[in-house]
Amino acid sequence: AIERCTPAEGQPDPWSCEGDMNAPKGVRDCLMADWTEWSECSTTCKGGLQMRDRHVQIHPTAGGKSCEPSLKETQPCNDGVSCFPGRVDCEWEDWLPWSECNNLDFTYRTRGMKTLAAGGGVACNGDVREMKPCVSKGEGDQVFGSCIAETYQCSWGKWTAWSNCSQTCGTGGVRTRERRMEVSDFAASVEDSQEKFDMSALEGRLKKLEQRRLQDSAAAFGIGFSSLLALLVVMRATQGATRACRRDGGSRVPEY
Repeated sequence: AIERCTPAEGQPDPWSCEGDMNAPKGVRDCLMADWTEWSECSTTCKGGLQMRDRHVQIHPTAGGKSCEPSLKETQPCNDGVSCFPGRVDCEWEDWLPWSECNNLDFTYRTRGMKTLAAGGGVACNGDVREMKPCVSKGEGDQVFGSCIAETYQCSWGKWTAWSNCSQTCGTGGVRTRERRMEVSDFAASVEDSQEKFDMSALEGRLKKLEQRRLQDSAAAFGIGFSSLLALLVVMRATQGATRACRRDGGSRVPEY
């Protein structure tokens, strides 16, 4: 049998061995105490931790071997015990191969759910579909990951019909409708716009308006020039009559 004797049960701790006259001198290595027993698990299901510790019994002196730095250790516990019996977390399936490039020079891939969450399990986090640009180089040769400088036409689609009212009586009921942003190729959108608005007819109307504007400008210029010319004639006539009155001494009034 082994029992503690320095100190014994109920006795005070003895003086340090280092202060004892009979303590050994010279080089002395560090002496670590044994690890304590592992503590109880912090939880009764997976995710718990256990701890144990130790301390330094004798510190090194005179260049002795240093003490190990670790004084505490932890380890997981109850990993195999589920905290929620019957709980199933969601799992993804593997990604399907990338598709061929579409008319917008994009390729995509999809994946499904292998296992659906159940019993309060964690839902799948992430995208069901991924897209990235692609550039075709020759027949069947595709290079992925390079962005192309492209122009696209964005426009709002039509509104959907109003939904049913959220309440059948009282106040506070609401109904909703929605619309989506549609993205299309710019060149195709220009062609569609030309067909939709009949661009040839609009161009014809624009030419007619331009011709009418030129005619109006010419007419306005002619009227202004004629008015200026008439004003000059009247001014010349007035100046001539004034000179005639001065020669006659102002005795008679000129007749026009």
